[in-house]
Amino acid sequence: MNGEVTFFYEIADVRSDPIITVSNTAVNGGGEIYARATAGNEDYIIRTAYFEFINLSSPTDVITYPALDRTRDVSYYTGLETSLDTDFVRVNIVVPPGYSSSGGSYADFMNISTFYAITSGTQGFWGKPFSDSANSTIYGIALAASPIPDQQEQDIIFSATYGGGVLRLPKPTNGHVSFIYPITHKVLD
Repeated sequence: MNGEVTFFYEIADVRSDPIITVSNTAVNGGGEIYARATAGNEDYIIRTAYFEFINLSSPTDVITYPALDRTRDVSYYTGLETSLDTDFVRVNIVVPPGYSSSGGSYADFMNISTFYAITSGTQGFWGKPFSDSANSTIYGIALAASPIPDQQEQDIIFSATYGGGVLRLPKPTNGHVSFIYPITHKVLD
């Protein structure tokens, strides 16, 4: 499964032109989500997005991007509780995912799931400020299943990205950051 995430600014209910598009990394938890969801367990559908951010001293400060591999799981985000400047905004996927076809040999099949999420609130999950005045800068995102929606520690990470170390989206004044995240599902030949 692969996908490219496109980011936007949303100010006064107006979406900007695309800011940046980056590739995702599928993680091991994605296999568990697929297995449980395709077996009919609705608790394991992807319904949550994480917008990881850092509060910078200056908007031009260098961001050190964490390593990301297939072993990424919710414990990474739980570990951000003790960070002095890093947190994440945990939001619900805005609308149920859309479905479409990638065409070609898949022209008769809906093999693309498209997710949409937007930031909200003025603080991260662990209580750190999320605002333009704190120089909050989004530099990573993840999709997750939330089998127990009010228990973040039970989330299962499906995929994540830091955009190859180029994702850097300052929180806009009086606005939000959103993404459209289509994931293409293909059978291996």
